[in-house]
Amino acid sequence: MTVMEQPTQRWHWRHILLWLLLTGLVCWWRGPAYRRAFEVEFYPSGSLLFLPDFFQEWASARNRFCGLPSYTSQGITLERYLGLWHNPNDPFFIEFNAHPPTAVLLGVPFAGLRFADGFALWNVLALVFLAASFGLIVWQLGLPFSFWDLLPAITLLLLCYPFWHQMVHGQLNLLLLLLFIGAWAADRNRHPHWTGTLVALATAIKLFPGFLFVYLLLRREWTAVRTGLLALLGITALTALILGPDAYRSYFLEVLPHTSQWRSEWPNLSLSGIWFKLFDSSKHLPPIEIQPLVHAPALALLGTICTMLAVTAILALAARRLRSAGDWDSLFALTIIGMLMVSPITWDHYLLLLILPVAVLWQRLPRGGVGREVVALLLAVLWIEPRMVMEHGLILLDAAHPANDHYRWIATPLETLTALSIPSYALVGLFVLTLLAVGRNKSEPPMGQAES
Repeated sequence: MTVMEQPTQRWHWRHILLWLLLTGLVCWWRGPAYRRAFEVEFYPSGSLLFLPDFFQEWASARNRFCGLPSYTSQGITLERYLGLWHNPNDPFFIEFNAHPPTAVLLGVPFAGLRFADGFALWNVLALVFLAASFGLIVWQLGLPFSFWDLLPAITLLLLCYPFWHQMVHGQLNLLLLLLFIGAWAADRNRHPHWTGTLVALATAIKLFPGFLFVYLLLRREWTAVRTGLLALLGITALTALILGPDAYRSYFLEVLPHTSQWRSEWPNLSLSGIWFKLFDSSKHLPPIEIQPLVHAPALALLGTICTMLAVTAILALAARRLRSAGDWDSLFALTIIGMLMVSPITWDHYLLLLILPVAVLWQRLPRGGVGREVVALLLAVLWIEPRMVMEHGLILLDAAHPANDHYRWIATPLETLTALSIPSYALVGLFVLTLLAVGRNKSEPPMGQAES
Protein backbone atom coordinates (compact mmCIF):
# COMPACT_ATOMS: atom_id res chain seq x y z
CA MET A 1 0.00 0.00 0.00
CA THR A 2 1.56 3.27 -1.07
CA VAL A 3 1.64 6.38 1.09
CA MET A 4 -0.42 8.41 -1.39
CA GLU A 5 -3.32 6.21 -2.41
CA GLN A 6 -6.13 6.68 -4.88
CA PRO A 7 -9.43 7.66 -3.22
CA THR A 8 -11.26 4.62 -4.51
CA GLN A 9 -8.79 2.31 -2.73
CA ARG A 10 -9.71 3.42 0.77
CA TRP A 11 -12.53 5.92 0.29
CA HIS A 12 -15.95 5.23 -1.16
CA TRP A 13 -17.49 8.25 -2.87
CA ARG A 14 -20.39 8.22 -0.41
CA HIS A 15 -17.89 8.60 2.44
CA ILE A 16 -16.18 11.44 0.59
CA LEU A 17 -19.47 13.29 0.20
CA LEU A 18 -20.36 12.71 3.85
CA TRP A 19 -17.04 14.07 5.07
CA LEU A 20 -17.21 17.01 2.68
CA LEU A 21 -20.56 17.86 4.25
CA LEU A 22 -19.27 17.41 7.82
CA THR A 23 -16.13 19.44 7.14
CA GLY A 24 -18.16 22.21 5.56
CA LEU A 25 -20.55 22.34 8.52
CA VAL A 26 -17.69 22.45 11.03
CA CYS A 27 -15.91 25.20 9.06
CA TRP A 28 -19.16 27.19 8.98
CA TRP A 29 -19.69 26.66 12.72
CA ARG A 30 -16.14 27.14 14.00
CA GLY A 31 -14.86 29.54 11.33
CA PRO A 32 -15.83 32.75 13.19
CA ALA A 33 -14.03 31.52 16.31
CA TYR A 34 -10.82 30.92 14.34
CA ARG A 35 -11.01 34.29 12.61
CA ARG A 36 -9.47 35.76 15.74
CA ALA A 37 -6.29 33.85 14.90
CA PHE A 38 -5.74 36.06 11.86
CA GLU A 39 -7.69 39.21 12.70
CA VAL A 40 -6.62 39.90 16.27
CA GLU A 41 -9.15 41.81 18.33
CA PHE A 42 -8.40 43.59 21.58
CA TYR A 43 -11.70 43.96 23.30
CA PRO A 44 -12.59 44.39 26.94
CA SER A 45 -14.82 41.69 28.36
CA GLY A 46 -16.20 43.34 31.45
CA SER A 47 -13.09 44.26 33.41
CA LEU A 48 -10.87 41.82 31.48
CA LEU A 49 -8.78 42.48 28.38
CA PHE A 50 -8.05 39.74 25.86
CA LEU A 51 -4.33 39.81 25.01
CA PRO A 52 -2.81 37.05 22.82
CA ASP A 53 0.24 35.37 24.34
CA PHE A 54 2.31 36.11 21.23
CA PHE A 55 2.34 39.70 22.43
CA GLN A 56 4.97 38.55 24.94
CA GLU A 57 7.48 37.65 22.21
CA TRP A 58 6.57 40.59 19.98
CA ALA A 59 6.75 43.23 22.73
CA SER A 60 9.96 41.85 24.28
CA ALA A 61 11.65 41.85 20.86
CA ARG A 62 10.46 45.38 20.14
CA ASN A 63 11.74 46.48 23.56
CA ARG A 64 15.23 45.57 22.43
CA PHE A 65 14.99 47.89 19.42
CA CYS A 66 13.44 50.68 21.50
CA GLY A 67 16.15 50.66 24.15
CA LEU A 68 14.01 49.07 26.88
CA PRO A 69 14.88 45.93 28.87
CA SER A 70 13.45 42.84 27.18
CA TYR A 71 11.38 41.96 30.24
CA THR A 72 9.82 45.35 30.76
CA SER A 73 6.39 45.09 32.41
CA GLN A 74 3.66 44.32 29.90
CA GLY A 75 1.54 46.99 31.52
CA ILE A 76 4.06 49.50 30.13
CA THR A 77 4.51 47.88 26.72
CA LEU A 78 0.75 47.44 26.25
CA GLU A 79 0.21 51.17 26.62
CA ARG A 80 3.33 52.16 24.68
CA TYR A 81 2.90 49.92 21.64
CA LEU A 82 -0.87 49.38 21.41
CA GLY A 83 -2.34 52.33 23.27
CA LEU A 84 -4.30 49.98 25.55
CA TRP A 85 -4.60 49.77 29.32
CA HIS A 86 -5.38 46.83 31.53
CA ASN A 87 -7.45 46.76 34.67
CA PRO A 88 -5.13 46.39 37.71
CA ASN A 89 -7.65 43.95 39.16
CA ASP A 90 -7.62 41.71 36.08
CA PRO A 91 -6.50 38.29 37.48
CA PHE A 92 -5.64 36.99 34.00
CA PHE A 93 -3.19 39.75 33.08
CA ILE A 94 0.43 38.54 32.88
CA GLU A 95 2.74 41.23 34.24
CA PHE A 96 5.93 39.94 32.62
CA ASN A 97 6.78 37.86 29.57
CA ALA A 98 6.86 34.36 31.04
CA HIS A 99 8.99 32.81 28.28
CA PRO A 100 12.79 32.34 28.24
CA PRO A 101 15.03 34.82 26.40
CA THR A 102 15.54 32.54 23.39
CA ALA A 103 11.77 32.61 22.82
CA VAL A 104 12.09 36.40 22.55
CA LEU A 105 14.33 35.88 19.50
CA LEU A 106 11.32 34.34 17.74
CA GLY A 107 9.66 37.72 17.93
CA VAL A 108 12.58 39.63 16.40
CA PRO A 109 11.53 39.07 12.72
CA PHE A 110 8.06 40.39 13.60
CA ALA A 111 9.06 43.32 15.80
CA GLY A 112 9.05 45.79 12.89
CA LEU A 113 5.48 44.88 11.93
CA ARG A 114 2.25 46.04 13.50
CA PHE A 115 1.28 43.53 16.15
CA ALA A 116 -1.86 42.46 14.26
CA ASP A 117 0.20 41.72 11.13
CA GLY A 118 2.96 39.93 13.04
CA PHE A 119 0.42 37.87 14.94
CA ALA A 120 -1.36 36.75 11.75
CA LEU A 121 1.95 35.93 10.05
CA TRP A 122 3.11 33.88 13.04
CA ASN A 123 -0.10 31.84 12.97
CA VAL A 124 0.35 31.18 9.25
CA LEU A 125 3.83 29.86 10.02
CA ALA A 126 2.38 27.78 12.85
CA LEU A 127 0.06 26.05 10.37
CA VAL A 128 3.08 25.36 8.15
CA PHE A 129 4.84 23.82 11.19
CA LEU A 130 1.77 21.66 11.82
CA ALA A 131 1.57 20.47 8.21
CA ALA A 132 5.30 19.66 8.20
CA SER A 133 4.88 17.74 11.47
CA PHE A 134 2.02 15.64 10.06
CA GLY A 135 4.04 15.00 6.91
CA LEU A 136 7.06 13.79 8.87
CA ILE A 137 4.92 11.44 10.98
CA VAL A 138 3.23 9.94 7.92
CA TRP A 139 6.55 9.51 6.15
CA GLN A 140 8.48 8.08 9.09
CA LEU A 141 5.77 5.67 10.24
CA GLY A 142 4.75 4.71 6.70
CA LEU A 143 1.11 5.50 7.41
CA PRO A 144 -1.37 5.07 4.55
CA PHE A 145 -2.53 8.51 3.45
CA SER A 146 -4.66 9.98 0.71
CA PHE A 147 -5.86 13.48 -0.06
CA TRP A 148 -9.29 12.66 1.35
CA ASP A 149 -7.80 11.83 4.75
CA LEU A 150 -7.44 15.59 5.15
CA LEU A 151 -11.21 15.90 5.59
CA PRO A 152 -11.53 14.07 8.93
CA ALA A 153 -8.17 15.54 10.02
CA ILE A 154 -9.35 19.12 9.42
CA THR A 155 -12.76 18.42 10.96
CA LEU A 156 -11.35 16.95 14.16
CA LEU A 157 -8.67 19.63 14.39
CA LEU A 158 -11.21 22.46 14.18
CA LEU A 159 -13.18 20.80 16.97
CA CYS A 160 -10.07 20.47 19.16
CA TYR A 161 -10.08 23.03 21.98
CA PRO A 162 -6.27 22.93 22.54
CA PHE A 163 -5.80 23.76 18.84
CA TRP A 164 -8.24 26.69 19.05
CA HIS A 165 -6.47 27.94 22.18
CA GLN A 166 -3.12 27.61 20.40
CA MET A 167 -4.26 29.67 17.44
CA VAL A 168 -6.12 32.52 19.15
CA HIS A 169 -3.11 33.13 21.39
CA GLY A 170 -0.34 32.47 18.85
CA GLN A 171 1.36 29.97 21.14
CA LEU A 172 4.74 28.31 20.51
CA ASN A 173 3.55 24.70 20.67
CA LEU A 174 3.42 23.97 16.94
CA LEU A 175 7.04 25.04 16.59
CA LEU A 176 7.96 22.82 19.55
CA LEU A 177 5.97 20.00 17.95
CA LEU A 178 8.02 20.27 14.75
CA LEU A 179 11.26 20.33 16.76
CA PHE A 180 10.18 17.23 18.70
CA ILE A 181 9.21 15.32 15.57
CA GLY A 182 12.39 16.46 13.83
CA ALA A 183 14.48 15.18 16.74
CA TRP A 184 12.57 11.89 16.70
CA ALA A 185 13.03 11.50 12.93
CA ALA A 186 16.73 12.32 13.22
CA ASP A 187 17.10 9.73 15.97
CA ARG A 188 15.33 7.07 13.89
CA ASN A 189 17.66 7.76 10.97
CA ARG A 190 20.82 7.80 13.08
CA HIS A 191 21.64 11.51 12.94
CA PRO A 192 22.58 12.14 16.59
CA HIS A 193 23.97 15.62 15.96
CA TRP A 194 20.62 16.81 14.60
CA THR A 195 18.76 15.02 17.39
CA GLY A 196 20.75 16.77 20.10
CA THR A 197 20.58 20.15 18.39
CA LEU A 198 16.80 20.08 17.94
CA VAL A 199 16.21 18.98 21.55
CA ALA A 200 18.52 21.79 22.70
CA LEU A 201 16.66 24.37 20.62
CA ALA A 202 13.29 23.26 22.03
CA THR A 203 14.74 23.42 25.55
CA ALA A 204 16.10 26.93 25.02
CA ILE A 205 12.68 28.12 23.82
CA LYS A 206 10.54 26.70 26.64
CA LEU A 207 12.75 24.91 29.25
CA PHE A 208 10.40 21.96 29.96
CA PRO A 209 11.45 20.09 26.75
CA GLY A 210 14.78 19.55 28.53
CA PHE A 211 13.14 16.40 29.92
CA LEU A 212 13.77 14.83 26.49
CA PHE A 213 17.44 14.58 27.44
CA VAL A 214 16.27 11.71 29.68
CA TYR A 215 15.38 9.80 26.52
CA LEU A 216 18.81 10.46 25.02
CA LEU A 217 20.50 9.27 28.19
CA LEU A 218 18.41 6.08 28.26
CA ARG A 219 19.18 5.63 24.58
CA ARG A 220 22.86 6.01 25.47
CA GLU A 221 23.23 8.41 22.59
CA TRP A 222 26.23 10.16 24.05
CA THR A 223 26.93 12.00 20.81
CA ALA A 224 23.42 13.47 20.84
CA VAL A 225 23.76 14.39 24.52
CA ARG A 226 27.11 16.11 24.00
CA THR A 227 25.90 17.89 20.88
CA GLY A 228 22.70 18.95 22.65
CA LEU A 229 24.53 20.42 25.63
CA LEU A 230 27.00 22.26 23.40
CA ALA A 231 24.13 23.52 21.21
CA LEU A 232 22.23 24.70 24.30
CA LEU A 233 25.32 26.57 25.44
CA GLY A 234 25.77 28.10 21.98
CA ILE A 235 22.10 29.12 21.70
CA THR A 236 22.25 30.69 25.14
CA ALA A 237 25.41 32.62 24.23
CA LEU A 238 23.85 33.84 20.97
CA THR A 239 20.71 34.95 22.79
CA ALA A 240 22.77 36.82 25.39
CA LEU A 241 24.76 38.47 22.60
CA ILE A 242 21.61 39.72 20.86
CA LEU A 243 19.45 40.60 23.87
CA GLY A 244 22.20 41.29 26.37
CA PRO A 245 23.10 39.21 29.46
CA ASP A 246 20.63 41.22 31.56
CA ALA A 247 17.82 39.37 29.81
CA TYR A 248 18.85 36.13 31.55
CA ARG A 249 19.36 37.87 34.87
CA SER A 250 15.87 39.37 34.68
CA TYR A 251 14.30 36.11 33.58
CA PHE A 252 15.76 33.89 36.29
CA LEU A 253 15.77 36.38 39.18
CA GLU A 254 12.55 38.30 38.52
CA VAL A 255 10.30 36.61 35.97
CA LEU A 256 10.50 32.97 37.11
CA PRO A 257 9.72 33.74 40.78
CA HIS A 258 6.79 35.87 39.64
CA THR A 259 5.35 33.29 37.21
CA SER A 260 5.85 30.32 39.56
CA GLN A 261 2.58 31.26 41.29
CA TRP A 262 0.69 30.00 38.21
CA ARG A 263 1.68 26.42 39.08
CA SER A 264 -1.24 26.10 41.50
CA GLU A 265 -3.91 27.31 39.07
CA TRP A 266 -6.84 25.06 38.24
CA PRO A 267 -6.07 24.96 34.45
CA ASN A 268 -2.63 23.41 35.16
CA LEU A 269 -2.98 19.81 33.94
CA SER A 270 0.34 18.35 35.11
CA LEU A 271 0.75 16.00 38.07
CA SER A 272 3.17 18.53 39.51
CA GLY A 273 0.32 21.04 39.44
CA ILE A 274 -1.79 18.77 41.66
CA TRP A 275 0.88 18.93 44.38
CA PHE A 276 0.90 22.73 44.28
CA LYS A 277 -2.90 22.91 44.34
CA LEU A 278 -2.91 20.76 47.46
CA PHE A 279 -0.02 22.36 49.36
CA ASP A 280 0.90 25.73 47.83
CA SER A 281 -2.20 27.32 46.31
CA SER A 282 -1.15 30.97 46.20
CA LYS A 283 -3.14 32.34 43.27
CA HIS A 284 -6.74 31.80 42.20
CA LEU A 285 -8.10 32.29 38.71
CA PRO A 286 -11.84 32.58 38.17
CA PRO A 287 -14.13 30.72 38.08
CA ILE A 288 -12.62 28.22 40.56
CA GLU A 289 -11.16 28.96 43.97
CA ILE A 290 -8.90 26.18 45.26
CA GLN A 291 -8.69 25.39 48.96
CA PRO A 292 -5.33 23.75 49.79
CA LEU A 293 -5.14 20.79 52.12
CA VAL A 294 -2.51 22.66 54.10
CA HIS A 295 -0.10 25.44 53.22
CA ALA A 296 3.22 23.58 52.96
CA PRO A 297 5.32 24.70 49.96
CA ALA A 298 8.06 22.24 50.93
CA LEU A 299 5.62 19.34 50.56
CA ALA A 300 4.54 20.61 47.13
CA LEU A 301 8.15 20.77 46.00
CA LEU A 302 8.92 17.35 47.48
CA GLY A 303 5.91 15.81 45.76
CA THR A 304 6.95 17.35 42.44
CA ILE A 305 10.48 15.98 42.76
CA CYS A 306 9.21 12.52 43.72
CA THR A 307 6.84 12.51 40.75
CA MET A 308 9.66 13.41 38.39
CA LEU A 309 11.91 10.71 39.85
CA ALA A 310 9.11 8.12 39.62
CA VAL A 311 8.36 8.92 35.96
CA THR A 312 12.08 8.83 35.15
CA ALA A 313 12.44 5.47 36.91
CA ILE A 314 9.51 4.06 34.91
CA LEU A 315 11.13 5.25 31.69
CA ALA A 316 14.39 3.57 32.72
CA LEU A 317 12.58 0.29 33.42
CA ALA A 318 10.73 0.55 30.10
CA ALA A 319 14.02 1.05 28.27
CA ARG A 320 15.16 -2.34 29.56
CA ARG A 321 12.17 -4.03 27.87
CA LEU A 322 13.03 -2.85 24.38
CA ARG A 323 13.11 -5.65 21.83
CA SER A 324 13.51 -3.86 18.51
CA ALA A 325 14.40 -0.54 16.95
CA GLY A 326 10.70 0.27 16.64
CA ASP A 327 10.37 0.16 20.41
CA TRP A 328 12.43 3.34 20.65
CA ASP A 329 9.48 5.09 19.03
CA SER A 330 7.31 4.00 21.95
CA LEU A 331 9.92 5.15 24.47
CA PHE A 332 10.21 8.56 22.78
CA ALA A 333 6.42 8.85 22.85
CA LEU A 334 6.39 7.77 26.50
CA THR A 335 8.99 10.43 27.33
CA ILE A 336 6.88 13.19 25.75
CA ILE A 337 3.82 12.15 27.77
CA GLY A 338 5.94 11.93 30.91
CA MET A 339 7.33 15.39 30.18
CA LEU A 340 3.79 16.85 30.19
CA MET A 341 3.02 14.99 33.42
CA VAL A 342 6.02 16.33 35.36
CA SER A 343 6.29 19.81 33.85
CA PRO A 344 5.69 22.50 36.51
CA ILE A 345 2.95 23.89 34.28
CA THR A 346 1.03 22.10 31.52
CA TRP A 347 -1.66 24.26 29.92
CA ASP A 348 -4.28 22.68 27.68
CA HIS A 349 -2.64 23.94 24.48
CA TYR A 350 0.49 21.93 25.39
CA LEU A 351 -1.60 18.83 24.62
CA LEU A 352 -0.93 19.37 20.90
CA LEU A 353 2.50 17.92 21.64
CA LEU A 354 0.73 14.56 22.05
CA ILE A 355 0.23 14.23 18.30
CA LEU A 356 3.38 12.11 17.88
CA PRO A 357 2.77 9.89 20.95
CA VAL A 358 -0.82 9.23 19.87
CA ALA A 359 0.27 8.36 16.31
CA VAL A 360 2.91 5.94 17.60
CA LEU A 361 0.55 4.38 20.15
CA TRP A 362 -2.32 4.04 17.67
CA GLN A 363 -0.06 2.25 15.18
CA ARG A 364 1.27 -0.19 17.78
CA LEU A 365 -2.11 -1.08 19.27
CA PRO A 366 -3.64 -4.01 17.39
CA ARG A 367 -7.05 -3.76 15.79
CA GLY A 368 -9.81 -5.13 17.94
CA GLY A 369 -9.73 -5.42 21.70
CA VAL A 370 -10.19 -2.35 23.86
CA GLY A 371 -6.86 -0.55 23.39
CA ARG A 372 -7.90 1.87 20.66
CA GLU A 373 -11.30 2.47 22.23
CA VAL A 374 -9.65 3.49 25.50
CA VAL A 375 -7.28 5.81 23.62
CA ALA A 376 -10.24 7.43 21.87
CA LEU A 377 -11.99 7.97 25.21
CA LEU A 378 -8.89 9.53 26.80
CA LEU A 379 -8.41 11.79 23.78
CA ALA A 380 -12.05 12.88 23.98
CA VAL A 381 -11.40 14.07 27.55
CA LEU A 382 -8.32 16.00 26.42
CA TRP A 383 -9.95 17.25 23.20
CA ILE A 384 -12.62 19.41 24.80
CA GLU A 385 -12.21 22.45 27.02
CA PRO A 386 -10.73 21.42 30.41
CA ARG A 387 -12.95 23.93 32.18
CA MET A 388 -16.02 22.12 30.83
CA VAL A 389 -14.70 18.77 32.05
CA MET A 390 -13.81 20.15 35.47
CA GLU A 391 -17.06 22.05 36.00
CA HIS A 392 -19.14 18.99 35.11
CA GLY A 393 -17.07 17.05 37.62
CA LEU A 394 -17.72 19.71 40.25
CA ILE A 395 -21.45 19.56 39.51
CA LEU A 396 -21.44 15.79 40.02
CA LEU A 397 -19.64 16.27 43.33
CA ASP A 398 -22.08 19.00 44.35
CA ALA A 399 -19.29 21.52 44.87
CA ALA A 400 -19.99 24.65 46.89
CA HIS A 401 -20.81 28.00 45.32
CA PRO A 402 -19.02 30.93 46.98
CA ALA A 403 -20.80 34.10 47.96
CA ASN A 404 -18.28 36.12 45.93
CA ASP A 405 -19.60 36.50 42.38
CA HIS A 406 -16.02 36.60 41.08
CA TYR A 407 -15.83 32.80 41.55
CA ARG A 408 -18.40 30.16 40.68
CA TRP A 409 -16.90 27.19 42.49
CA ILE A 410 -14.91 26.36 45.59
CA ALA A 411 -12.76 23.25 45.15
CA THR A 412 -11.86 21.36 48.31
CA PRO A 413 -8.81 19.03 48.36
CA LEU A 414 -11.09 16.08 47.53
CA GLU A 415 -12.48 17.93 44.52
CA THR A 416 -8.96 18.92 43.49
CA LEU A 417 -8.00 15.24 43.45
CA THR A 418 -11.11 14.29 41.48
CA ALA A 419 -12.97 16.84 39.34
CA LEU A 420 -10.02 19.17 38.72
CA SER A 421 -7.65 16.32 37.90
CA ILE A 422 -9.68 14.41 35.29
CA PRO A 423 -7.51 15.67 32.36
CA SER A 424 -4.38 14.90 34.39
CA TYR A 425 -5.54 11.33 34.86
CA ALA A 426 -6.29 11.10 31.13
CA LEU A 427 -2.61 11.93 30.57
CA VAL A 428 -1.69 9.18 33.02
CA GLY A 429 -3.93 6.79 31.10
CA LEU A 430 -2.11 7.54 27.83
CA PHE A 431 1.18 7.07 29.65
CA VAL A 432 0.11 3.64 30.94
CA LEU A 433 -1.15 2.49 27.54
CA THR A 434 2.07 3.60 25.87
CA LEU A 435 4.07 1.88 28.60
CA LEU A 436 2.23 -1.37 27.91
CA ALA A 437 3.03 -0.96 24.20
CA VAL A 438 6.80 -0.76 24.85
CA GLY A 439 8.39 -4.07 23.97
CA ARG A 440 5.12 -5.44 22.66
CA ASN A 441 5.25 -7.29 19.36
CA LYS A 442 2.57 -6.26 16.84
CA SER A 443 1.70 -9.92 16.27
CA GLU A 444 0.65 -10.38 19.91
CA PRO A 445 -3.08 -10.57 20.64
CA PRO A 446 -4.91 -7.31 21.37
CA MET A 447 -4.99 -5.99 24.91
CA GLY A 448 -7.92 -7.44 26.80
CA GLN A 449 -8.12 -10.55 24.59
CA ALA A 450 -6.67 -13.94 25.40
CA GLU A 451 -4.42 -15.60 22.90
CA SER A 452 -6.38 -18.16 20.91
